Amino acid sequence: MQLKKIFYLIIFIFVTKFCFSFYAILESNIVREGGVLKIKIGNYSELKAADIIFNNQKYPIFFVGYNYREREYVYNTIIPVPLDTKTGKKNLEIKCLFESDEEKYHKERIIIKPLFKEKDKLTRINTKGKIQGDTLSELQRENKIISKFQEKYTTIKYDLPFMMPISEIEPVISSNFGKTRKYDEANISWRHKGIDIAAPAGTKVRAANHGRVVAAYAFKAYGNTVIIDHGGGIYSLYLHMDDVYVRTDDKVFKGDIIGTVGNTGISTGPHLHFQINIFKVPVNPYELM
Repeated sequence: MQLKKIFYLIIFIFVTKFCFSFYAILESNIVREGGVLKIKIGNYSELKAADIIFNNQKYPIFFVGYNYREREYVYNTIIPVPLDTKTGKKNLEIKCLFESDEEKYHKERIIIKPLFKEKDKLTRINTKGKIQGDTLSELQRENKIISKFQEKYTTIKYDLPFMMPISEIEPVISSNFGKTRKYDEANISWRHKGIDIAAPAGTKVRAANHGRVVAAYAFKAYGNTVIIDHGGGIYSLYLHMDDVYVRTDDKVFKGDIIGTVGNTGISTGPHLHFQINIFKVPVNPYELM
């Protein structure tokens, strides 16, 4: 009788391990444009390869660690939903290849909702007048440079949640993520890719999470800028700073002071433009905080 119980136990463990060990969990299937999809994948053995396909784009997954208690390998990824993504239902597909060359697929239906659109008009640029054509050219040039700083997808360094980069005072958000902004009387507008935090010049700016500094750069339009690689395709950007206390390749931890609030570049007053990009796509920073 005892041997029979042991036999059934072994069969149960075998079936559980090899038939039910693979799983994929989404924090939510409902997301707004500019939001994120957080996905966790687990399996009893290491994955040989894996891809996530969403919105006609392919995304990698990243190894997090081995869970000794559950005896499983854990992976995750955070996928961006760009601003102006068409709302409604979309499919998300997860493809995993195991060491045995077996493939498994997991599909989810995602519901995308619109982000409320605010409008803003800026009539002064550092009191120097309106945006000119050369300034637009400079913005385009700097955007290309910033994009190059985010080309590498490294292992995960962050832990959730991210923190507000200004913590010495109560943050005052002067411009929200996704707000449509028009500059001066020119026929120029775009949606705000981050959040603007108004604060006195000299206020300490802190790293929103662990990572490595990939740029500490003085731009003409974006001002003194710091870019941090947090791994998993996530980068945080800190624009219009005054002093910068870090250098390229510096390792930083969540809460480390990286500089101070300023009014450099195209700016209407002392503030920090804080932005989070995932796979180069700007997302609402609050989604990770």
